[in-house]
Amino acid sequence: LGVEPVDAVLQLVEMDDLKTMAFFGGMSEENMWRVLAEPYVMVGTDASLRSPEGQLSKDFPHPRAYGSFPRMLKAAVDGRAEPLCEVVRKMTLLPAEHFRLKGRGMIAKGKKADVVVFDSVVVRDVATYEEPHRFSYGVEYVVVNGVVAISGGKLTGERAGRVLT
Repeated sequence: LGVEPVDAVLQLVEMDDLKTMAFFGGMSEENMWRVLAEPYVMVGTDASLRSPEGQLSKDFPHPRAYGSFPRMLKAAVDGRAEPLCEVVRKMTLLPAEHFRLKGRGMIAKGKKADVVVFDSVVVRDVATYEEPHRFSYGVEYVVVNGVVAISGGKLTGERAGRVLT
């Protein structure tokens, strides 16, 4: 016995105490990969990230807040996307150049580099709609402005991020 789409949506919204904000179904996975393969397309996300701890961990961001970049890394490693070096360029240098962030986007003498160290064998996103605050597997270290923010896959408590202009 089928349920009308509007009734299904109303049931879901009621079940999660009005936390569901929107339902979208505007693009196929195949089209997403086709668009991402273009050399001028940057890798990014419009997800709003929340803290995995404390008061801000009580809501439910989209799983892509934690998983978009590891998902792309995994796709590159598995051969479902461009080679890993191209995917990394689309995450780093291409956005830095596009947004004119001087001294960012590459590792070189005199440049400011934020660094992610990941295990290409196990990297993958694991956040779900039910558990969106799950760190991805295989992301071992994150260095922000020279300060280690994630070590051994766990938050260090250090917060060195700055607004870039």
